[in-house]
Amino acid sequence: MKMEKDMNIVFKDITLTETKNPIIIIQHYIGKGQIDVDESLTVAISNVKFKDIHGTSRQDEIIYYGQWK
Repeated sequence: MKMEKDMNIVFKDITLTETKNPIIIIQHYIGKGQIDVDESLTVAISNVKFKDIHGTSRQDEIIYYGQWK
């Protein structure tokens, strides 16, 4: 299994206006019909920076970090 890596990601100067899908960072993907995380689809994420992010969202959170189902 090869783990993919995403490093040094910068989100900056972003204005969200009633967005339905805010900033979404997914480290684990769970495919349709799967119960558990497919480890071959795991991404190591490091050094993520946020600067000057503002606005509104239809969701409770502007930044979502988790797994996608």
